[in-house]
Amino acid sequence: MLRRIAGLVLIIVAVFSTEIKSVSSVNRSAQKPAQELVDEAVRTTLDKFKQKGFKEENLSITLIDLRDVQRPVTASFRGQRGEALLSGGSSSLVGG
Repeated sequence: MLRRIAGLVLIIVAVFSTEIKSVSSVNRSAQKPAQELVDEAVRTTLDKFKQKGFKEENLSITLIDLRDVQRPVTASFRGQRGEALLSGGSSSLVGG
């Protein structure tokens, strides 16, 4: 079980790093907000692992953007039961 979780964490990190690299060369003001990146990673991860029974209450993500150390940007998702619900493709996730 622990190996499965560790493998999933690595996959999520890979999804994040790919997404962050794709926007890192763009002007910061033109980038997606951090919460939007987290929401997209949550949707992608849940879609990818839905067939294996992975549920949103098993997922927790924290993103801290330190490119501007004086003004760090944070975003998160806590998939605890009742705290975050996925609904509709374009609606935002509630993060904690």
